Amino acid sequence: MSRLAVLCSIAIILAVRGPDLFGSDTVLRTFTSWAGIAGTILTLPAAIATVTAKAGSLLARQGRTYGLPGTLVAGRRARAHPGGTARLVTGVSIALIVLMQAIAWQGLFGAQTTEARRTLDRIGRSLVTVGARGDVSASAMAAFFAGAPATEAVLLTPPDRDKNEKLTLYGDCAALTALHLPCPAHEVRVDRLPADPRLRELIRWTPHMDPTLLIRRTDDRRLAELAAPDGTGATLAVLRPDGKSLSVPALKRLSHEVFPRGAAIRAPGEGLHHRGPPAHHPVPCRSAALQRAPRPRRPDMGRASHVSSARAEARRMTKPLMTGPGRRRRTPSSVTTS
Repeated sequence: MSRLAVLCSIAIILAVRGPDLFGSDTVLRTFTSWAGIAGTILTLPAAIATVTAKAGSLLARQGRTYGLPGTLVAGRRARAHPGGTARLVTGVSIALIVLMQAIAWQGLFGAQTTEARRTLDRIGRSLVTVGARGDVSASAMAAFFAGAPATEAVLLTPPDRDKNEKLTLYGDCAALTALHLPCPAHEVRVDRLPADPRLRELIRWTPHMDPTLLIRRTDDRRLAELAAPDGTGATLAVLRPDGKSLSVPALKRLSHEVFPRGAAIRAPGEGLHHRGPPAHHPVPCRSAALQRAPRPRRPDMGRASHVSSARAEARRMTKPLMTGPGRRRRTPSSVTTS
Protein backbone atom coordinates (compact mmCIF):
# COMPACT_ATOMS: atom_id res chain seq x y z
CA MET A 1 0.00 0.00 0.00
CA SER A 2 2.80 2.42 0.87
CA ARG A 3 4.57 1.67 -2.42
CA LEU A 4 1.49 2.60 -4.38
CA ALA A 5 1.26 5.79 -2.35
CA VAL A 6 4.79 6.68 -3.42
CA LEU A 7 3.85 5.95 -7.04
CA CYS A 8 0.93 8.35 -6.68
CA SER A 9 3.25 11.20 -5.79
CA ILE A 10 5.46 10.33 -8.77
CA ALA A 11 2.41 10.26 -11.07
CA ILE A 12 1.32 13.69 -9.85
CA ILE A 13 4.78 15.13 -10.56
CA LEU A 14 4.74 13.49 -13.99
CA ALA A 15 1.34 14.99 -14.82
CA VAL A 16 2.34 18.49 -13.67
CA ARG A 17 5.97 18.81 -14.75
CA GLY A 18 6.43 15.98 -17.23
CA PRO A 19 5.08 17.79 -20.32
CA ASP A 20 7.71 20.52 -19.86
CA LEU A 21 10.41 17.99 -20.76
CA PHE A 22 9.18 17.86 -24.36
CA GLY A 23 8.59 20.49 -26.99
CA SER A 24 5.20 22.01 -27.64
CA ASP A 25 5.09 20.53 -31.14
CA THR A 26 5.60 16.90 -30.07
CA VAL A 27 2.97 14.27 -29.37
CA LEU A 28 4.92 13.03 -26.34
CA ARG A 29 3.96 16.19 -24.47
CA THR A 30 0.27 15.28 -24.54
CA PHE A 31 0.91 11.58 -23.92
CA THR A 32 3.04 12.40 -20.87
CA SER A 33 0.27 14.49 -19.38
CA TRP A 34 -2.31 11.76 -19.99
CA ALA A 35 -0.01 9.08 -18.52
CA GLY A 36 0.52 11.16 -15.39
CA ILE A 37 -3.22 11.72 -14.96
CA ALA A 38 -4.01 8.04 -15.48
CA GLY A 39 -1.31 7.02 -12.98
CA THR A 40 -2.69 9.51 -10.46
CA ILE A 41 -6.22 8.13 -10.76
CA LEU A 42 -5.03 4.50 -10.43
CA THR A 43 -2.78 5.04 -7.40
CA LEU A 44 -4.85 7.68 -5.62
CA PRO A 45 -6.94 5.18 -3.53
CA ALA A 46 -3.79 3.63 -2.06
CA ALA A 47 -2.36 7.05 -1.22
CA ILE A 48 -5.57 8.19 0.46
CA ALA A 49 -5.82 4.93 2.42
CA THR A 50 -2.25 5.31 3.66
CA VAL A 51 -2.84 8.91 4.71
CA THR A 52 -6.11 7.93 6.41
CA ALA A 53 -4.38 5.17 8.42
CA LYS A 54 -1.63 7.57 9.52
CA ALA A 55 -4.22 10.18 10.48
CA GLY A 56 -6.13 7.50 12.45
CA SER A 57 -3.02 6.68 14.48
CA LEU A 58 -2.48 10.35 15.30
CA LEU A 59 -6.15 10.74 16.22
CA ALA A 60 -6.08 7.70 18.52
CA ARG A 61 -2.95 9.03 20.20
CA GLN A 62 -4.60 12.38 20.84
CA GLY A 63 -7.68 10.68 22.27
CA ARG A 64 -5.55 8.57 24.58
CA THR A 65 -3.51 11.58 25.72
CA TYR A 66 -6.44 13.85 26.51
CA GLY A 67 -8.85 11.15 27.65
CA LEU A 68 -11.34 11.56 24.81
CA PRO A 69 -13.10 8.22 24.22
CA GLY A 70 -14.86 9.35 21.04
CA THR A 71 -11.65 10.55 19.47
CA LEU A 72 -9.89 7.35 20.56
CA VAL A 73 -12.54 5.11 18.99
CA ALA A 74 -12.63 7.17 15.79
CA GLY A 75 -8.83 7.05 15.47
CA ARG A 76 -8.69 3.29 15.99
CA ARG A 77 -11.52 2.80 13.52
CA ALA A 78 -9.78 4.90 10.85
CA ARG A 79 -6.48 3.09 11.43
CA ALA A 80 -8.00 -0.41 11.28
CA HIS A 81 -10.42 0.20 8.38
CA PRO A 82 -9.19 3.01 6.13
CA GLY A 83 -10.95 1.59 3.07
CA GLY A 84 -14.30 3.31 3.63
CA THR A 85 -12.82 6.76 3.94
CA ALA A 86 -10.43 6.08 1.08
CA ARG A 87 -13.25 5.04 -1.26
CA LEU A 88 -15.31 8.12 -0.42
CA VAL A 89 -12.46 10.59 -0.83
CA THR A 90 -11.18 8.82 -3.95
CA GLY A 91 -14.54 9.04 -5.69
CA VAL A 92 -14.82 12.74 -5.01
CA SER A 93 -11.19 13.35 -6.04
CA ILE A 94 -11.49 11.45 -9.32
CA ALA A 95 -14.69 13.31 -10.16
CA LEU A 96 -12.92 16.62 -9.56
CA ILE A 97 -9.95 15.53 -11.70
CA VAL A 98 -12.20 14.57 -14.60
CA LEU A 99 -14.15 17.82 -14.24
CA MET A 100 -10.99 19.92 -14.23
CA GLN A 101 -9.64 18.10 -17.29
CA ALA A 102 -12.88 18.71 -19.17
CA ILE A 103 -12.82 22.41 -18.27
CA ALA A 104 -9.13 22.72 -19.16
CA TRP A 105 -9.49 21.12 -22.59
CA GLN A 106 -12.61 23.13 -23.33
CA GLY A 107 -10.84 26.32 -22.37
CA LEU A 108 -7.83 25.38 -24.51
CA PHE A 109 -9.94 24.76 -27.60
CA GLY A 110 -12.00 27.87 -26.92
CA ALA A 111 -8.86 30.00 -26.70
CA GLN A 112 -7.53 28.58 -29.96
CA THR A 113 -10.84 29.24 -31.70
CA THR A 114 -10.86 32.83 -30.45
CA GLU A 115 -7.30 33.38 -31.69
CA ALA A 116 -8.18 31.88 -35.06
CA ARG A 117 -11.08 34.29 -35.45
CA ARG A 118 -8.87 37.23 -34.52
CA THR A 119 -6.31 36.14 -37.09
CA LEU A 120 -9.00 35.99 -39.76
CA ASP A 121 -10.20 39.47 -38.77
CA ARG A 122 -6.68 40.91 -38.92
CA ILE A 123 -5.41 39.55 -42.23
CA GLY A 124 -8.48 37.97 -43.83
CA ARG A 125 -7.39 35.74 -46.70
CA SER A 126 -4.56 37.90 -47.93
CA LEU A 127 -2.34 34.92 -47.04
CA VAL A 128 -3.51 31.29 -47.17
CA THR A 129 -1.76 28.04 -46.39
CA VAL A 130 -1.70 25.19 -48.90
CA GLY A 131 -1.72 21.68 -47.47
CA ALA A 132 -1.44 19.19 -50.33
CA ARG A 133 -3.06 15.83 -49.66
CA GLY A 134 -1.17 12.65 -50.46
CA ASP A 135 2.12 12.28 -52.30
CA VAL A 136 2.92 15.32 -54.42
CA SER A 137 5.84 15.55 -56.80
CA ALA A 138 8.02 18.61 -57.29
CA SER A 139 6.70 19.00 -60.84
CA ALA A 140 3.10 19.11 -59.57
CA MET A 141 4.08 21.72 -56.99
CA ALA A 142 5.80 23.77 -59.68
CA ALA A 143 2.66 23.50 -61.83
CA PHE A 144 0.63 24.84 -58.90
CA PHE A 145 2.97 27.83 -58.58
CA ALA A 146 2.73 28.52 -62.31
CA GLY A 147 -1.06 28.16 -62.36
CA ALA A 148 -1.61 30.76 -59.64
CA PRO A 149 -0.89 34.09 -61.36
CA ALA A 150 -0.15 37.30 -59.49
CA THR A 151 0.77 35.34 -56.35
CA GLU A 152 3.94 34.60 -54.45
CA ALA A 153 4.78 31.50 -52.41
CA VAL A 154 6.88 31.07 -49.27
CA LEU A 155 7.70 28.01 -47.19
CA LEU A 156 8.02 28.12 -43.40
CA THR A 157 9.74 25.13 -41.80
CA PRO A 158 9.46 24.49 -38.04
CA PRO A 159 12.54 24.14 -35.85
CA ASP A 160 14.10 20.72 -35.42
CA ARG A 161 16.08 20.01 -32.25
CA ASP A 162 17.63 16.82 -33.59
CA LYS A 163 19.07 18.59 -36.62
CA ASN A 164 19.68 21.84 -34.71
CA GLU A 165 17.59 23.78 -37.19
CA LYS A 166 15.69 26.93 -36.37
CA LEU A 167 12.49 28.41 -37.77
CA THR A 168 13.30 29.04 -41.43
CA LEU A 169 11.51 30.94 -44.19
CA TYR A 170 12.18 30.09 -47.84
CA GLY A 171 11.12 32.27 -50.76
CA ASP A 172 12.31 34.08 -53.84
CA CYS A 173 13.21 37.74 -53.88
CA ALA A 174 9.73 38.88 -54.99
CA ALA A 175 8.02 36.97 -52.16
CA LEU A 176 10.44 38.21 -49.51
CA THR A 177 10.03 41.78 -50.74
CA ALA A 178 6.23 41.45 -50.59
CA LEU A 179 6.60 40.51 -46.91
CA HIS A 180 8.84 43.54 -46.23
CA LEU A 181 11.90 41.35 -45.71
CA PRO A 182 15.41 41.70 -47.08
CA CYS A 183 16.43 39.74 -50.15
CA PRO A 184 19.82 38.41 -49.08
CA ALA A 185 22.24 36.39 -51.16
CA HIS A 186 23.04 34.28 -48.10
CA GLU A 187 21.16 33.21 -45.01
CA VAL A 188 20.04 36.05 -42.73
CA ARG A 189 19.00 35.77 -39.09
CA VAL A 190 16.12 37.84 -37.72
CA ASP A 191 15.80 38.01 -33.92
CA ARG A 192 12.47 39.82 -33.73
CA LEU A 193 9.06 39.33 -35.26
CA PRO A 194 8.64 40.81 -38.75
CA ALA A 195 6.54 43.89 -39.31
CA ASP A 196 4.25 42.36 -41.93
CA PRO A 197 1.05 41.16 -40.17
CA ARG A 198 0.64 38.25 -42.59
CA LEU A 199 4.01 36.78 -41.73
CA ARG A 200 3.40 37.48 -38.05
CA GLU A 201 0.24 35.40 -38.07
CA LEU A 202 1.91 32.62 -40.05
CA ILE A 203 4.71 32.41 -37.48
CA ARG A 204 2.27 32.54 -34.56
CA TRP A 205 0.47 29.44 -35.87
CA THR A 206 3.73 27.51 -36.35
CA PRO A 207 4.91 25.70 -33.16
CA HIS A 208 8.28 27.05 -32.08
CA MET A 209 10.15 27.86 -28.88
CA ASP A 210 12.94 30.08 -30.22
CA PRO A 211 11.67 33.30 -31.86
CA THR A 212 14.76 33.44 -34.10
CA LEU A 213 13.84 33.38 -37.80
CA LEU A 214 16.23 32.39 -40.57
CA ILE A 215 15.59 33.80 -44.07
CA ARG A 216 16.87 31.84 -47.04
CA ARG A 217 16.39 33.06 -50.58
CA THR A 218 15.62 30.39 -53.15
CA ASP A 219 14.08 30.03 -56.60
CA ASP A 220 10.76 28.45 -57.56
CA ARG A 221 12.32 25.13 -58.55
CA ARG A 222 14.06 24.67 -55.22
CA LEU A 223 10.98 25.88 -53.38
CA ALA A 224 8.85 23.26 -55.16
CA GLU A 225 11.33 20.54 -54.17
CA LEU A 226 11.23 21.61 -50.52
CA ALA A 227 7.43 21.92 -50.39
CA ALA A 228 6.69 18.61 -52.16
CA PRO A 229 7.63 16.06 -49.41
CA ASP A 230 4.79 15.23 -47.03
CA GLY A 231 5.21 14.81 -43.27
CA THR A 232 7.98 17.38 -42.80
CA GLY A 233 5.76 19.79 -40.88
CA ALA A 234 6.54 22.68 -43.23
CA THR A 235 3.85 25.23 -44.06
CA LEU A 236 3.44 26.41 -47.62
CA ALA A 237 1.79 29.82 -47.88
CA VAL A 238 0.55 31.78 -50.89
CA LEU A 239 0.04 35.54 -50.87
CA ARG A 240 -0.46 38.51 -53.16
CA PRO A 241 2.15 41.27 -53.33
CA ASP A 242 -0.52 43.99 -53.17
CA GLY A 243 -2.01 42.56 -49.95
CA LYS A 244 -5.47 41.86 -51.38
CA SER A 245 -7.50 38.78 -50.56
CA LEU A 246 -6.92 35.62 -52.55
CA SER A 247 -9.63 33.65 -54.31
CA VAL A 248 -9.79 30.45 -52.26
CA PRO A 249 -12.25 28.68 -54.63
CA ALA A 250 -9.94 29.32 -57.59
CA LEU A 251 -6.95 27.96 -55.68
CA LYS A 252 -8.92 24.88 -54.66
CA ARG A 253 -9.90 24.21 -58.27
CA LEU A 254 -6.26 24.58 -59.29
CA SER A 255 -5.14 22.19 -56.55
CA HIS A 256 -7.55 19.51 -57.78
CA GLU A 257 -6.19 19.95 -61.29
CA VAL A 258 -2.49 19.52 -60.43
CA PHE A 259 -2.52 17.47 -57.20
CA PRO A 260 -3.80 13.89 -57.01
CA ARG A 261 -6.14 14.57 -54.07
CA GLY A 262 -6.32 18.34 -54.03
CA ALA A 263 -5.21 20.51 -51.14
CA ALA A 264 -6.59 22.13 -48.00
CA ILE A 265 -6.43 25.88 -48.56
CA ARG A 266 -7.31 28.12 -45.65
CA ALA A 267 -6.13 31.10 -43.64
CA PRO A 268 -3.71 30.43 -40.74
CA GLY A 269 -5.67 28.80 -37.93
CA GLU A 270 -8.91 28.77 -39.91
CA GLY A 271 -9.35 25.01 -39.55
CA LEU A 272 -9.79 25.26 -35.77
CA HIS A 273 -13.31 26.62 -35.80
CA HIS A 274 -16.52 26.43 -37.79
CA ARG A 275 -17.09 29.78 -39.36
CA GLY A 276 -20.33 31.42 -40.29
CA PRO A 277 -20.49 34.44 -42.58
CA PRO A 278 -17.68 36.89 -41.68
CA ALA A 279 -18.70 40.05 -39.90
CA HIS A 280 -17.39 42.25 -42.73
CA HIS A 281 -19.26 40.23 -45.35
CA PRO A 282 -22.92 40.19 -44.30
CA VAL A 283 -25.35 37.79 -45.88
CA PRO A 284 -26.73 39.41 -49.05
CA CYS A 285 -30.44 39.98 -49.03
CA ARG A 286 -32.82 40.51 -51.92
CA SER A 287 -33.79 44.04 -52.87
CA ALA A 288 -37.24 45.39 -52.14
CA ALA A 289 -38.16 45.18 -55.80
CA LEU A 290 -37.33 41.46 -55.90
CA GLN A 291 -39.03 40.59 -52.65
CA ARG A 292 -42.46 39.27 -53.41
CA ALA A 293 -45.19 40.39 -51.07
CA PRO A 294 -47.11 37.59 -49.44
CA ARG A 295 -50.28 36.78 -51.35
CA PRO A 296 -53.42 37.29 -49.24
CA ARG A 297 -55.43 34.18 -48.69
CA ARG A 298 -58.82 34.28 -50.32
CA PRO A 299 -61.65 32.84 -48.29
CA ASP A 300 -63.21 29.62 -49.46
CA MET A 301 -66.74 30.80 -50.35
CA GLY A 302 -68.11 27.33 -50.84
CA ARG A 303 -66.86 26.15 -47.49
CA ALA A 304 -68.10 29.33 -45.72
CA SER A 305 -71.61 29.06 -47.20
CA HIS A 306 -71.76 25.38 -46.32
CA VAL A 307 -70.77 26.08 -42.71
CA SER A 308 -73.28 28.94 -42.43
CA SER A 309 -76.19 26.82 -43.74
CA ALA A 310 -75.27 23.98 -41.39
CA ARG A 311 -75.25 26.32 -38.39
CA ALA A 312 -78.63 27.81 -39.39
CA GLU A 313 -80.17 24.34 -39.73
CA ALA A 314 -78.82 23.36 -36.30
CA ARG A 315 -80.34 26.48 -34.69
CA ARG A 316 -83.70 25.82 -36.37
CA MET A 317 -83.82 22.20 -35.17
CA THR A 318 -82.92 23.11 -31.57
CA LYS A 319 -85.43 26.02 -31.31
CA PRO A 320 -88.55 25.15 -29.20
CA LEU A 321 -91.80 24.81 -31.16
CA MET A 322 -95.26 26.19 -30.18
CA THR A 323 -98.27 24.13 -31.19
CA GLY A 324 -100.70 26.89 -30.38
CA PRO A 325 -101.76 29.43 -27.76
CA GLY A 326 -101.58 28.01 -24.26
CA ARG A 327 -100.22 24.72 -25.57
CA ARG A 328 -97.06 23.03 -24.22
CA ARG A 329 -93.75 23.81 -25.91
CA ARG A 330 -92.41 20.86 -27.82
CA THR A 331 -88.97 20.19 -29.25
CA PRO A 332 -88.39 18.59 -32.65
CA SER A 333 -87.59 15.28 -30.97
CA SER A 334 -91.22 15.01 -29.74
CA VAL A 335 -92.73 15.81 -33.15
CA THR A 336 -94.05 12.73 -35.00
CA THR A 337 -95.10 12.52 -38.55
CA SER A 338 -98.42 11.05 -39.45
